[in-house]
Amino acid sequence: MKSMCGSDTCVTYCEEFANLKSVDVFDQSVPTFIRQKPDFLDQVKIYISYNPPRNPYAWVNEWVTQCETDPEYFIDTSTYLDDELGFTTSQQLKLIERYKKNDPDYYRWLYLGEAVGLGTNVYNMDLFKVVDKIPDDEYITDIFYGMDTGFMVSATACVAMALTNQYNVYVLDTFYYDPTKYARKLSAQEQAERVHTFISEITSKYGLLPTNQTIDSADGGIYTQYWQMYNEQWSKVRKLGEPEMIDRVQDLAAQGRLHILKTQGNQILLDEHKKYQWDPATVNSDHPRVIKEFDHSCDALKYGVLDNEQLLGLAV
Repeated sequence: MKSMCGSDTCVTYCEEFANLKSVDVFDQSVPTFIRQKPDFLDQVKIYISYNPPRNPYAWVNEWVTQCETDPEYFIDTSTYLDDELGFTTSQQLKLIERYKKNDPDYYRWLYLGEAVGLGTNVYNMDLFKVVDKIPDDEYITDIFYGMDTGFMVSATACVAMALTNQYNVYVLDTFYYDPTKYARKLSAQEQAERVHTFISEITSKYGLLPTNQTIDSADGGIYTQYWQMYNEQWSKVRKLGEPEMIDRVQDLAAQGRLHILKTQGNQILLDEHKKYQWDPATVNSDHPRVIKEFDHSCDALKYGVLDNEQLLGLAV
């Protein structure tokens, strides 16, 4: 939030307004700025701008709807279609058309600013392109990993991903250990050993060392064991809200860049993503949550994509 007063004007501007936790933050901040009003002005002009969340029940969408009937507010909207001066490059337009073709709902939200809703299924599985191999005209430039860890009753999943020269992402394979299937559970050391073996096999098969290895920030056991045993520190993911982390994967898929190789481990990943759903009790709320079942490879994929968003060209 920024404020500026000059000889004949006084304005306050709040950018990325939807990122505020609630309208209360805005209401509490405004008095600080408007009290700077010079005596010769009738009022301080307050401007806000934001991209509407896809959830129509997000606080900012509901608040703006209420403001539409308040004469104190002027509400305007714009999209890339209103660009009369040519700020949108041909490269951007091609990317937009790709979104429009692959995932019309995602396009409507991202580029038309419509609150299209969440539904209950988190992902459009038609966008998870299952393939037999990486095409001959593509080669891998980077391999990175995302891992969600568990112990007694929660599974551990490690997803190996590759970025190619065509800027596509291929899920190479998924390591998955479900402790509920065994009477004797693996220790943190044993899990670290198996994950290390999985990564070593991927490294040997594709001839590339990991560019990055990302782990759930809540983990302590496997992270510490791996560091002590192999002198390698995983990057602890800086988590965002669930919708924001999911959006990175949705963005990648909507661009047509997410591919899944046919492996036994990746079949588990696909099955979990098919079952991955929003909690119906929270969809029409300000803070939607996912159902925390069948989500271990989903979390691992999210962590890997989020922690490498700059590498993947997803960072804003």
